[in-house]
Formats: sequence, structure tokens, C-alpha cells
Amino acid sequence: NGVLENEEVRANVSKLVGNMFSSSSLEVYAQCPFRFLGERVWKQSEAGEKEEQATPQEEGNVLHKTLERFLGKHLNEKLPKYSFDQLWEELKQDFQDVTNDFVANGKVPQNEMWTADQNRLLNTLKRWLRYEYDMQNKWDFVPYALEWDFSSKNGRPLRMTLDDGRSFSIGGRIDRIDKDGDKLFVTDYKLSSTPGTNDLKNAIDLQMPIYILSAGKQKD
Repeated sequence: NGVLENEEVRANVSKLVGNMFSSSSLEVYAQCPFRFLGERVWKQSEAGEKEEQATPQEEGNVLHKTLERFLGKHLNEKLPKYSFDQLWEELKQDFQDVTNDFVANGKVPQNEMWTADQNRLLNTLKRWLRYEYDMQNKWDFVPYALEWDFSSKNGRPLRMTLDDGRSFSIGGRIDRIDKDGDKLFVTDYKLSSTPGTNDLKNAIDLQMPIYILSAGKQKD
């Protein structure tokens, strides 16, 4: 039934699990406790072959870093104060600088397929910029913080207490926070699909609720 009966083993597992979690680790546990035990406690994972094509995670890292660099120059201001063409040229240059850095450091494969992937990612960024540009014309929020770290390292993890009195902390990094006065809008970029409503209701997808709780409890 998956229950560890040996008290010494259970104590050692509890010690290894600790009381500091990320939203992704909690999601793994919610979906499959045994997978959590294997990956997060026993540190076991399947070794994959090196791909010739950039993985979705590698592509996501490129896009995240590009948006961080681009929006980092436009915090607390509205993008429509500039022309769309001007912003697009700026975003393309940021993307090129990021991809050059990733290739130089071996973070993405350097081959013909990556050249084709870059064009596809550029099209994604252009669609994002068009949506962002139009949205900022319609609301009063402005970019406020990027890659916002809530962790023990920064002294601001999300601390929670269980009904039995035990406490634990959750750490993570929020892609983006927009602000309008005392109102905050939390964004997590997704390259594929967004969480389903039922996943949120059933506490299977925990990332966004945790991010919102963490952002709401911070004073700055």
C-alpha cells in the first residue's frame, strides 16, 4: 500500500524530505507520492540521451531570459509610449544576445535545427509583443518585478502551518508581477498549455495559487 512500516526508515525519509519545498515538488507529490519519493528523496531519475534538437525546457529558458532582459528595461512604464516597431527591434536584439550566450555556453545545440528553431521562437515573441502592446493600452497595470525570488536565501519564503502545528516553507521564483497601486497581477509564462480549472480545484496544479499567496504576503 506504499506505507513505510519501519520507523527508522520513516524517520530518515522525513529528515531527507525536510520542510522547505518548491511548488513543482508539491505538484509531483500531489500527482504521485511514490514519484516524489523516487525523484526528490532517493534522487533517482532516468538518464536521457543528449538531444540534437533543443528541448522544450531549453527553449523555455531562452524565452524566459529574453523577456527578463527586455522587460527589465521597461519596469514601471507603459510599452505603448514607444512605437511597436521600435520595441520589436529591441526585442529581436535581446533575443539574439541571449541565444548567442546560450550557444556559447553549450546550453542549446548549435546546428541547422537550432537555426530553424530560432525563427519559430522569434515568431512566438512577436505574437507575445503584439498581445502585450495591445493589453497595456487597455489596463493600468505596469511591469513591476521579474524573476521575483521568494526563498530562504532572500528571507521571504512562504511560511505555512498545518492543522497539527507543524510548519513548513515554500520557495520559488515568479516570472513576472505587474502592479496597479496596491493591486498585483501575477504571471507565469507557459510555452505549451495552461493548467486546467479542475487541476486547480483539485489541488493538482499548485504553482499559481502558491505564487499568488506569496506575492500577496510580501510588503515589497
